[in-house]
Amino acid sequence: MSDISIFNSIVKTGENNSLIILDDLYSALLRDSIEQWNIETLKSIENLTKTLCFNENSNVKQTILNNFLNKIVSSTFSRNVRINKKTKQHVHDIRIEVTNSLGYFMAQNFNEFGESLLITILKKLYDNLNNDLLSEYHKKFSTSELIKEVDINLFEKISQEANEIIKNINCLTILNILKSFIECTENKNYTQYQNIILIILVCYFSDMNNSIRQLVMRNITPAFFNNCIKNKSWLELIFNKVYDMFNYSRDLRPDSLSIIAKLFNNFMSVEEVDSTPLYDLRYENRLFEIIQTGLIEIDSISRKFSVYLLKRIVDYSENHDENPNLEWPPLYNFNKNISKEFSACWTNFFLLYDMVQETYVHLVDPILPKFLDIIPTGKNESYELDISWILIILKRGFQNDAIAVRKRFIRYLIDIDDPDRLRILGSQFTFFFDSFLKVLDTASFYSVPGLGSFVSPFGEALFLFTKRIIESFDDIGKKTYFLCELMKKLPSLGFSIPIIFIMQGLGNVKDNCYCWGSEELASIRNIIEFHKNFHKTSSRKIIRKYSLLSIIKYLKKEYITFSEITITLSVILEGLNLSENSEEYQKVEKWIKNFYNEKELKNNLNQSLNEYLALSNIDEEIPLEIYSKDSKAICSILKFVSKNKDMFKTILQPLSYQLSKIYINSYVEKSLPEKSMELLYYLLKDNNNTNNLDILNILDINESTIQNIINYCYSRLIDFNNDVLMNIDYSKKLLSYITLFLCNVFDNNEQARFTIPLSLNTIESIINEKFNELKSVKEVAKSNNDKLNTQFVKINIIQLYRVICQSAYLNEIFTLDLVTDNFIYELCKNVQIKKITSTYEARRLNWGNIIDYLCNSRWECIEYMLKYSIKKSEKENTELSITPKEIFGYCTEELENATYRSAISIFEFLKDLVDMEWKKSVELIDKCFENGYKIIEENISNSKWFTPLINKYIDFVFQPGLLKLQQLNEEDGPIKKVFSRIISLGNVKIGIVNYMSTKLFEYWTSNTIYFKKTFKQRVPPPYSLKNSKEHCQKYFMKQLVELLIYGPLREKDDQKLDSAIALKLKLEDKEFDNKKEIKNENENENEEVDSINEIDDIKETAEWNFSLKDYVVRVQHNIVLLKLQKSTIDNRNDELFAQKLLNYMIDLYIENTKPHGEFYTQYINTPQHRKQIRLWSSICLLLHFIDIYTAESFINKIIELISNDNCMLSTRFYMEIALMKILIKFPKFIDIILNQLENFNQKAHAISSYITVVMNIGKYLPGENQFDFFSKLFLKLTPWISSNHFTIRLFAQWAFCQSYITCSTLSQFSNYLRHSQWHTAIYRFIINNNECKRFREKIFESSYYFSKFDINEDFSVDFLFRILPTISGIAENERISAHAFEKIMDNPYSIVPYRTPKNIKYHPSIYDVSYKPTESSEDNKNVKESLIDSTPIQKKIIPWEIMMQTDIDLSRETIIGEKKSRNSLIVIASLVSKAPNLGGLCRTCEIFNAEALVVSSLKIKQDEVFKSLAVTSDKWVPMIEVTESDLPQFLNEKKKQGYALLGVEQTNDSVNLNKFHFPEKSVLLLGKEKEGIPVPLLQLLDTCIEIPQFGTIRSLNVHVSGALMIWEYTKQMIKEN
Repeated sequence: MSDISIFNSIVKTGENNSLIILDDLYSALLRDSIEQWNIETLKSIENLTKTLCFNENSNVKQTILNNFLNKIVSSTFSRNVRINKKTKQHVHDIRIEVTNSLGYFMAQNFNEFGESLLITILKKLYDNLNNDLLSEYHKKFSTSELIKEVDINLFEKISQEANEIIKNINCLTILNILKSFIECTENKNYTQYQNIILIILVCYFSDMNNSIRQLVMRNITPAFFNNCIKNKSWLELIFNKVYDMFNYSRDLRPDSLSIIAKLFNNFMSVEEVDSTPLYDLRYENRLFEIIQTGLIEIDSISRKFSVYLLKRIVDYSENHDENPNLEWPPLYNFNKNISKEFSACWTNFFLLYDMVQETYVHLVDPILPKFLDIIPTGKNESYELDISWILIILKRGFQNDAIAVRKRFIRYLIDIDDPDRLRILGSQFTFFFDSFLKVLDTASFYSVPGLGSFVSPFGEALFLFTKRIIESFDDIGKKTYFLCELMKKLPSLGFSIPIIFIMQGLGNVKDNCYCWGSEELASIRNIIEFHKNFHKTSSRKIIRKYSLLSIIKYLKKEYITFSEITITLSVILEGLNLSENSEEYQKVEKWIKNFYNEKELKNNLNQSLNEYLALSNIDEEIPLEIYSKDSKAICSILKFVSKNKDMFKTILQPLSYQLSKIYINSYVEKSLPEKSMELLYYLLKDNNNTNNLDILNILDINESTIQNIINYCYSRLIDFNNDVLMNIDYSKKLLSYITLFLCNVFDNNEQARFTIPLSLNTIESIINEKFNELKSVKEVAKSNNDKLNTQFVKINIIQLYRVICQSAYLNEIFTLDLVTDNFIYELCKNVQIKKITSTYEARRLNWGNIIDYLCNSRWECIEYMLKYSIKKSEKENTELSITPKEIFGYCTEELENATYRSAISIFEFLKDLVDMEWKKSVELIDKCFENGYKIIEENISNSKWFTPLINKYIDFVFQPGLLKLQQLNEEDGPIKKVFSRIISLGNVKIGIVNYMSTKLFEYWTSNTIYFKKTFKQRVPPPYSLKNSKEHCQKYFMKQLVELLIYGPLREKDDQKLDSAIALKLKLEDKEFDNKKEIKNENENENEEVDSINEIDDIKETAEWNFSLKDYVVRVQHNIVLLKLQKSTIDNRNDELFAQKLLNYMIDLYIENTKPHGEFYTQYINTPQHRKQIRLWSSICLLLHFIDIYTAESFINKIIELISNDNCMLSTRFYMEIALMKILIKFPKFIDIILNQLENFNQKAHAISSYITVVMNIGKYLPGENQFDFFSKLFLKLTPWISSNHFTIRLFAQWAFCQSYITCSTLSQFSNYLRHSQWHTAIYRFIINNNECKRFREKIFESSYYFSKFDINEDFSVDFLFRILPTISGIAENERISAHAFEKIMDNPYSIVPYRTPKNIKYHPSIYDVSYKPTESSEDNKNVKESLIDSTPIQKKIIPWEIMMQTDIDLSRETIIGEKKSRNSLIVIASLVSKAPNLGGLCRTCEIFNAEALVVSSLKIKQDEVFKSLAVTSDKWVPMIEVTESDLPQFLNEKKKQGYALLGVEQTNDSVNLNKFHFPEKSVLLLGKEKEGIPVPLLQLLDTCIEIPQFGTIRSLNVHVSGALMIWEYTKQMIKEN
């Protein structure tokens, strides 16, 4: 009896033994444990129980129910159930089934046992809450207070039987029973328990268990409100609870939003006859706070619920009246009098909100103008949305996953120029400083397009936006707050570029607004000194310039102290040009005079100086760096009062006094000498370039004072008990003081321009005295070698020897006996320091830096010792005991065992050593190079030291002193070996080749003269060079070509941005110079000065600005080609070299185009293809060097290359240009190219190229050659006009027309054309024929190269390196702007110009159009506004209207199908067999909301082809399985239900679709793919419909036919409704 079929047969026969059957089913089920129960048998028991309870008397019913409770429920939830991985899901399914049935039986038998069970359930839920009141959520949301409202007297009715049933059931299952009960019961049955149920449910809102909380909030509570008496107080209770939960935790937000969405109809009484809302959410401002927060949540569930709720609110507002008794909340308003405007605003809002998350720019672009529409202007238009809604769209756009879309969206925002809208946006301080600044901190936004343009369009737009938004404020309070907060927030940006552009905007605001104080100055210092990304020279310099402009505009005197100003100014002005004529100097001087009057300035400076020179209360030694910082701060102001000498002298009197007290032994004030000397040093350094200012004289510093300073420093440096010496920076400072007074040089090697009051005799006396003293100190150091301080004294001894030698060398004092003793050299060679300290102490002292300092000291000392010895030897005509060659040999040996630290110092020394004149052998140099390169290879993975190591090595190898020697430049010589290694290394290491390239470029373009022609010697000696240029021409031609085509495929945006900042910095300086020039020359004020196009030669920045860019290698060496000059009487070297180079490059190309050659490729933008483009770009620069003797050979070579099958189009463009230039220069060779047109078997691409060449040269030929040329040309072109090859025919027609037009303007040819009927006839046909016109417009007139190109007007560096690659489709990172050439060398005096006017007109670079963006014109605004309504927008449809009519769980994106309102159209596809057709039909039925799709088998849903076509529509549209054999029965059933039976078929009485009116209830039968609808089924149909056809093919695809029918039905239903 356990078989379900037996049960079904008994029920059907109506036998009266149901109770027996039920007992048998129980027996069959219970003989197994629950984990083995048959779920179908369980369902049979439930169904039979329901039937019997409905029919039997009360006694029997009670028995039946007790059996179910005791046998099924108790067993299901027994503690004895064993659950494992295999049975877990089965047991779960059983319990769900029993739970649902128990809830049903409770509802249907409420009086018998349902009521007592409900009370027991509520009691258990109540007890569970009481046990859990200490949990986080319950404590936070005061559950203990709410639960007190439960009437516990009700729990007295609990029965023992009910308690036994549920005692083992967990809380989640109990809630599911309650859910099932609520869904199945009638309102009247449990009215008295509704209040307690609601309170308990609301308490469970704050349960820590997610499953319980979500079940209660998303399921039970909505079900409760759908089946209870409506109560406003309940809704208020729920909303207040939900609001608190939403604001407390982000984890609770999806559940909070879900319950409001589920109860929306209850809140708003949507389904009631009386539509007045119980709790009108439109007027609840807290709801909109929840929605706004949800809209910007990262969690998609929260966003979906929020959009759903907002859409429902707007939809309700559109269709219902306002409540006159309530006021609209601040965040929402909907005036019915202007509902159209409000609806438009909200429509735009939803559109923007959906679209700003699209990941494709082309989808987002069209909707951006609508964004401007909804931004409020602040003019009190009543229909404007609150600004908070606009910020939601902005934040939503900021979250877009696609960086390109995010950038486009933000770019549109910062391009807004309406002051009213900017003011509104700028006033949203929280949004601006938290969200907006954060999203600006994205490096890829500021990318620089192309190569050499160095302009960031986004950055420039940000600069203008910052300027505009600040100027838009009309409220001084808001403006002040905005400026202060902006400056405080800037240091938090991790990327330096946005800071620069924002600071530029701050510095360029029109009006001043004095509001900054201490915090803002601290932010400026923080950015300049400590920001991790302001380590580049250019970025730090430009941020200093903008910071200076900003503090002048915004600093308020009352908010800061004088010391803060001095410290900030010292930080800002460091590194800026502060000469008296500089912009910075003049601005600061003027500002200080306005900021302080003379008395205030004097008092403040006196106070600062006295505080600085005051005695320290700290016993420990204060680091000298702190004194340096304070000294710079004081000097930053003192510099600008130096013109008032009396005031200057008065202020500095305390310093003069302290300096006069410096002695070796009698000085007792701790650290005052160091303070005084440091301040003196910076005073001298800062005013070194100031005219008519003698600091030493003003301070009354005489020879004695300086000697005391030198002696004091000397004594401190050799003091074995001075612990401060362990700080090597302290030693360096003291040495810099001595160096300044003895050598007249600052620490940056800047020459001191003031007169030091030390006579030459005094200097000689000092250095001799110290020289002799150091000998004894050296001996003392040996005896104290085990002390830590001694190690530092040893280094100081070497440095002091260096100062002595340097002073003797510079002052030409030859009384030191270094040549005979050589003990300095020996000391430097043998000096060693011992690490007499613990590992921790060594790390604290930074022992590595100490070793570096020792290495540098040794080699600096040896260098000046050698220079002094050589100079002395020359003066006294004696021989050197230590020669440069011997020292070089020692360096070579040292390199064999050198570390990377010592190698850097050795390379630095060798660079100067090899520049000296001494005999250098190949073997010696080669060994040194080899030893040095071994160190390079050993440290190739050392990220910290590799770059300085390789740079110093390159400095050494590529020194002019070595490059000029022929024996070192042979093919297998040392220099070329290093060159090859660097090129190879450059393929894996960025910046190496660029650095070497710069050294060679500077050498080759320096034009250093080595030989001057004299009367006695007219030619240079054998194997010597006339000048540095000859080095390249004689020895490095092949290497030059390697550099011309060098460039691995790599590019870094941050490096391009560095260059953008460098250019901006240069233009800032240039603009100031232009202003000065205009002022000095008194030019007309209205005259425009284009400072952009007049860029200074900034070659000095090449070593850092371009060192990491591979393409600059090509730029530099193409400039070498551009600098080659035409022959003169005295010099033909350049021309001969150019011709030789041309031959080599073309031969190289020919060799590599052969099979297996490097250029034997047909793929664009590959490294091989790029090398071809680079090679031909350089060839084109040298075309003017081709002479009459070599022209024919070049022409023939190029023709041969063009005819090659592997010749790519982009490369042919360059070859065509080369032919044009040669033929225009040498017309006698034109017949060579014309004759090629007579070869009718030429390849198509070759004929196209030859036609292109002859088409462009005619108008530039000499008059005597033109007539002959065009006469032949027309004859040669005519056969090709009728060619079967489409491309050739098109080219020939275009060339014929262009040549005809050209001839028409030539006097000698125009008469001939008038009398030549065949020329004119062909021309008229080509011009007027529609086919010719269509292809001409499509292919030629849209192409610049074929329509506007002019060989003379276009030919330039910019055309060859940027424009032509652009036309050819070459990758952007291969195109080089002419500005890159200008930045390295402004004017190479070349025959080939950098740019032509036509280049700028038709192909402006991003630099030309973007560097100075302008405000939007009124015309542009009008165009933008006209686009708002007319621009089509591509978007996906979100079915909000349908969702609002249905019960939706947005968190799972499912719709409860039976509650969704559908069209009454059933589509029958049981006869359709192909999966693609069924998948398409399923998707169409879902889109148009059909009632159901009928198929022959539901297994089709598993088919992969079906799923790919249906997408996920099968989850949304109901699908029914009806086989073909069952179709007649199904159709008859539907007919009985009132459906019209329709078929898609052509019959003798079928109705045309255009004329048919669909009944609302329709069944649409589709036929088989080939046969259509079978005849037996046709006889059952009411009507057959046919689709009108106008083509030749007989029928449509079944899916297409069905889709047309479904759409026609839907369209008619829409019209009727």
